[in-house]
Amino acid sequence: KVLVVEDVTTTGSSAISAVERVRARGGDVKAVFVVVDREEGAKEAFEKINVELVPLLKMSDLR
Repeated sequence: KVLVVEDVTTTGSSAISAVERVRARGGDVKAVFVVVDREEGAKEAFEKINVELVPLLKMSDLR
């Protein structure tokens, strides 16, 4: 089992690429932890690949 951690996510493309690479090598990714979710589509993108996005903070929390 693998946990992907990222500092900031916008669309999720970087972390999704990491998830795909891990899965291609037989890893099991269920969640991506991120410090700040900029709330620009990442959550929906992760839902499409059956991965939970777990943000410490959302951009709306910082406004």
